[in-house]
Amino acid sequence: MSNLKPYALPTFGMLILIMFIILAYVRESVFLDKLLVCGFIVTTIYISRLRSKFQ
Repeated sequence: MSNLKPYALPTFGMLILIMFIILAYVRESVFLDKLLVCGFIVTTIYISRLRSKFQ
């Protein structure tokens, strides 16, 4: 369980970001493009952090 603890908060944050993106898409929000860019940046950082921990 202690190995999963550092990944819980970033994973939870990414899930919330995905929910915001879906909500913005459904409501045809003007800020969808900014949310998609933010989601891409956060995902890239998260994946690079995961790769560095496993090397």
